[in-house]
Amino acid sequence: MALEYVTGMKGLEEEQKKAEAKAKGSGGNFLFLADGESQKFYFMHDPDVAVGYYEHVFQDKGGWQYIPCPENCKLCASEDDNKTKKSFRVAYLVMPADDRKALVLKANTDLNSTILNRFERRGTMMDKPYILTRLGTGIDTKYDLEIDDGKKLPKDALKKLGITETPTKYLQNIFEGQIDRYYGGGKDQQTNAQAVEDMFEEDEAEPAEPAKPAEPLEPDNTATDSAENAEEEEW
Repeated sequence: MALEYVTGMKGLEEEQKKAEAKAKGSGGNFLFLADGESQKFYFMHDPDVAVGYYEHVFQDKGGWQYIPCPENCKLCASEDDNKTKKSFRVAYLVMPADDRKALVLKANTDLNSTILNRFERRGTMMDKPYILTRLGTGIDTKYDLEIDDGKKLPKDALKKLGITETPTKYLQNIFEGQIDRYYGGGKDQQTNAQAVEDMFEEDEAEPAEPAKPAEPLEPDNTATDSAENAEEEEW
């Protein structure tokens, strides 16, 4: 069966919106935002245990596919240029402020630079809720991340959500599931998703796409608050 291609910026952006709306409505594991939409959430861990990986995004099997790039990746060896392209992503576990469930936030290099900037200035991402806003569509998409007033999450928030693995392992399991579903459960594809902290320790690791410098942020008046003394969110 021949692949159905979508061409042109307008067509691609329309199909992207449809795919994101479908993914969001399906109650999946990922946080998707439409243009102009915002979501208040909590980071459930700091960046040192986030998972960095490469992802193939292409249209196949009746919709858009978001497939992590595993070892011995068949997509990288594909003759279809649309499938070989991949982008670097950093995954975080987050919890919406209005719902008690864990979602995966996939940050591109620009958004991740903002997250790291916040982390370096504050020492943690877990003492306050954040509001993420999507601006634009397609290649023009930008994200705005702001600190919001609120209590911090309980230290056992992951356990209360039924997550017994470490955040790194939990995220890796999700990506391995994506790979298995796309390839029909093939065992020859093993994920190469790593904790970001480990990636920087690899001397011969594949270089990530260069991150653009994060835009200067307004002075963070809440940075002096003590994370240890912050009041926990009621569960």
